[in-house]
Amino acid sequence: MNALAGLSRKLTPDLVIGMLAGYERFESQSDSLTARVTADGWTIGGYAGWRLLPNLRIDGGVSRSDVAYGVTAGTATGSISGVRWLAMAGLTGQTAWQMLTIEPSARIHVMWERDDS
Repeated sequence: MNALAGLSRKLTPDLVIGMLAGYERFESQSDSLTARVTADGWTIGGYAGWRLLPNLRIDGGVSRSDVAYGVTAGTATGSISGVRWLAMAGLTGQTAWQMLTIEPSARIHVMWERDDS
């Protein structure tokens, strides 16, 4: 389960900024290994979008999640806390061709997570 909500503010006709918050819960189980992993945590972040030209937009955002993992394998159990960062950026163009609108785009997403040992 992953729930996410955001609030945006249009500062100018060509610039929007916003913030987001979310909660996630994850569970996975392997009966053959008698193993189970659960995780839950909160996310906060921000984003922005800017129309550079009438047919060219750029956007980006960053978010931080604090995640708590519970791990069980056989008789062993453990708890692990982690911090996850997600950064993203994109460039989108727009052009018309006959009756179609074409929007070529390039996007990059970078995620890294650091967990306690």
